[in-house]
Amino acid sequence: MKGRWTLAILLAVASPLGGSADAQDAPEVQGEVEQPLGEEEAMVLNFERADIREVIHSLATALGISYTIDPRIEGQVTIRTTGKIAREDLFPLLNQILRNNGIAAVKVGDLYQILPVAEAKTRAIIPLSKAERESARGEDSFVIEIIPVRHVSADEMANILQPFVSPGGDVLSYPRANLIVVTDLESNVERLRDLVNTFDSDVFRNLQSRVFKVKEGDPDELANELLSLLSPYGVGGTDAEGGGLSPRELEIVRRVGAGRSNREIAQELYLSPRTVDSHLRNLLRKLDCRTRVDAARRAAELGLLT
Repeated sequence: MKGRWTLAILLAVASPLGGSADAQDAPEVQGEVEQPLGEEEAMVLNFERADIREVIHSLATALGISYTIDPRIEGQVTIRTTGKIAREDLFPLLNQILRNNGIAAVKVGDLYQILPVAEAKTRAIIPLSKAERESARGEDSFVIEIIPVRHVSADEMANILQPFVSPGGDVLSYPRANLIVVTDLESNVERLRDLVNTFDSDVFRNLQSRVFKVKEGDPDELANELLSLLSPYGVGGTDAEGGGLSPRELEIVRRVGAGRSNREIAQELYLSPRTVDSHLRNLLRKLDCRTRVDAARRAAELGLLT
């Protein structure tokens, strides 16, 4: 056995006066736990460089839960408690030990599957009912939460949330519907939702609109520059026909489909390369694409290249 570990069960006993004895005065039974602890029992943990599989087995036995363990799970655990850990606090402690080692417990029926956290999150559920939500909260398991964003672009919100996601969690954006898809522990989902509510504010609520006459320069170029600046806040222009692209964006995507470079497109349309880049960013966002090749393929599917 790697390392040294001991367990002590602390049994609550009745006092001579009929009340419960102080937990600190409860007798200790030394040795390995082979049966689940009772509701009023507690445990002292003293693991030193113990095999994590032995730690999982001991805590699972004390909790009375059945489990399977992935063969990839390995590592050592050192944990010492100066006080007595009540049975109701053992499961959160087990979860914490697992997560500190990149592991998670996923409940399937009456069985817990101990898996690497990257795989555990793929088995997350969308808690639709109140019972599912309460179960996920009690076990602090991975859940999938779909959060609509109103005033900020989904891409921008995903970037804001990413540093606050738990290890093994993830946050993705769905620009077409301006949604955030969060996969994280139930305990952290509430915090992420609060962050979304904090940053998803209507910064233009008290602003008014005006019409400006452009005396110098190209109004189309200026409009696209403004749209590029405002797009992170979910502000977009009025789209014309053609898959939601403006006439200028249609001209550019057709040339992209013909294999033109940005510099060649700028020369043909008498635009600056910077303006072409701005138009290209806008059309990629509108077509929900990441690259020029994807945009050309999507435009062909929509019949925009003819």
